[in-house]
Amino acid sequence: MEFLLQIQYLEDKNYPGDQVEKALVVNRYNVSHAVKYLEAMLQLLDLGFPEDLVSDALVKSDNDRDRALDQLIS
Repeated sequence: MEFLLQIQYLEDKNYPGDQVEKALVVNRYNVSHAVKYLEAMLQLLDLGFPEDLVSDALVKSDNDRDRALDQLIS
């Protein structure tokens, strides 16, 4: 039940529903980490990187957008 409430909370903040669940799972259901992941994800997707590569880079970089970007361009 808590997971569904977390999903609803993030969707209410206008994060894309298809990315919210994944953000929570890869961040072990930590909402604040999921928010950081989603914000970085959206910024990197806007730069034209594929979602699967962005997600992998964010996981490897502990949601650090700049480190993830370095991985994506190297």
